[in-house]
Amino acid sequence: PAAKSPWKGNAHKKRRMTFKEKRELEDLIAEREALPARLDALECEQHNLEALLADPGLYARDHAEFARITVRLPQVEEEQLELLERGDALDARIAQLEALK
Repeated sequence: PAAKSPWKGNAHKKRRMTFKEKRELEDLIAEREALPARLDALECEQHNLEALLADPGLYARDHAEFARITVRLPQVEEEQLELLERGDALDARIAQLEALK
């Protein structure tokens, strides 16, 4: 009879997570859990900036503040979008790593 290959039985074995992957998973989960607070802070800032811009006398009173707000508001919106995209990327990578458990 032919000798059995030692690798044949391992072909369907699931790969286990490495130490590095476990650490990465922990870090990703921690980052993912922090996202809602960061998004809430940006949303609060956005509402405050919009409320300031709603003041019809702002431009006449304080040109510099008006300019600061009109620059910052699109930055806040961009940061929100980036955080949402980061959340999607984190979810995808977390799912990959958890599949190795």
